[in-house]
Amino acid sequence: MTVAFVLTLFAALRQERRSQGALRAAAQARETPFLAALSGFLLGDPQVRRFFVLIVCTFVGTLAQDVLLEPYGALVLGMSVSETTRLTAWWGGGVLLSMLLSGGLLLRVVGHLVLLRIGLVVTVAVFAGVIAAGLAGSPGAFRALVAVMGLGTGLAGAGLLGGIATFATAVRAGLLMGVWGMASLFGKRRAA
Repeated sequence: MTVAFVLTLFAALRQERRSQGALRAAAQARETPFLAALSGFLLGDPQVRRFFVLIVCTFVGTLAQDVLLEPYGALVLGMSVSETTRLTAWWGGGVLLSMLLSGGLLLRVVGHLVLLRIGLVVTVAVFAGVIAAGLAGSPGAFRALVAVMGLGTGLAGAGLLGGIATFATAVRAGLLMGVWGMASLFGKRRAA
């Protein structure tokens, strides 16, 4: 927890410099009522609407794995409660690694759409491997596949974040982050 806090502080230093343009954009954004901005932006732009639905579906699909994989590990592979609980750490490690790679290199090299597609394909393909691991009775392969699923989830998440940045302007950047938050929360609730 402390490490995450220190890294967040370090990452936030000098990220948003105050300029006259940014101050004018912030003032303009504050003048627009929230519902008017939301309906004009989210509901008024079909591309943003489709992206919102994509975010929700991606979060539902990738976060539902926790609900499915823990009982699968216990019932099919005979894993203990502590072993199935640790699956989240394997998945999270994959997410963390792929997010670091994406932010440091992959987004610049392949772009957000390719990264999103690769992440979604990897995540879906891993489920076939999960079935094979169950048939083979291999908890070790199952754990490795959960880590690979985390890699796919992280790639898809980085692609989505890169995609949302393409819609951002100085005036609607905050609204976009709110839309991202709403979509992810909605997706997480549906997955649970």
